[in-house]
Amino acid sequence: MADTPSPAKNTRKPSRRGPILVAAGAAGWGTEGLWRFRLDQRLAPYPIVLLEHLLQVIWTLPWLMKNFWLLRRRAVPMRAFWWVLLSGGLGSSLGTVCYTAAYATDVNKTAAAVLLNLQPVVSTIAASLLFGERIRKRFYPWAILAVLAGCMMAVDTPGREMFAGLKLSAGFGYIGATIVLWGFATVAGRGAMRELPLGLAAPLRLWAGLLTTAVVLGLRVLAGKGGIAMAPLHEWRVWVDLLLLTTVSGSLPLFIYFAGLKTTPAALAGYCEMFYTVTGSVIAWAFLGGKLAPHQIAAGLVLVGAIVMLNRVGAVEGGERA
Repeated sequence: MADTPSPAKNTRKPSRRGPILVAAGAAGWGTEGLWRFRLDQRLAPYPIVLLEHLLQVIWTLPWLMKNFWLLRRRAVPMRAFWWVLLSGGLGSSLGTVCYTAAYATDVNKTAAAVLLNLQPVVSTIAASLLFGERIRKRFYPWAILAVLAGCMMAVDTPGREMFAGLKLSAGFGYIGATIVLWGFATVAGRGAMRELPLGLAAPLRLWAGLLTTAVVLGLRVLAGKGGIAMAPLHEWRVWVDLLLLTTVSGSLPLFIYFAGLKTTPAALAGYCEMFYTVTGSVIAWAFLGGKLAPHQIAAGLVLVGAIVMLNRVGAVEGGERA
């Protein structure tokens, strides 16, 4: 038990470096468009999700093996074990599955992108309920500004038409589920990192994601809603993109993100994750032929400034409940 960090030690001494690492990890995830854009043209979405989890599990096996003795000796608190399984099962897998399913419907894509910026709100509420994080009053104005800036970045042309056709539908339900699952996954990851070493938490999250994705994909096949078309895997370009997706934009950012999550309150971490939006927009503009309108550039700068101020204000006044 001596090698297992104490919850109190980790949660009562938040560091300035933690939020920077969370933001850096999220920014790394935002580069995925460079490789996913080409993969989406060759593979169906669900096999991509399965393969990226499988490859990341392989890449992180050395860290899992190095820390496996903690599991064998039962040196890992059961609650931390369940937190990391929830983080992977809900965030890496089910959240991504719902996100993929939503964009396969006729849901308004712009409206969906705007609504996804509500994810940090879920993280803040869940962190307060589960860990007793108390939010300073100065936190709220910057949090609202960050959400509004993120929404503006998701809109090419502001106006009422961006919500045209928005209605209660399966696609809208999937987006709502994605917001809740991704937001709660941030809190679950924080719960895991309060008591788990980094080299165990990150691989276990990926294993949870892989197993959940395999179950979902298997159920889809049994229900006749799609197969596992792997024919394009004979193309070397596909494997290069998969390698880059699961390392540069996958495992490496995950380790950086979890390292930051160890000392970052979950309420703040959700907003730091919005750097994913900034990086994704810049990548789309610089490399994928996308466009950035002046209001999106301004919104991106406001978003970065709001996140910096959220870090300066601090997320909690007191400690967290164990």
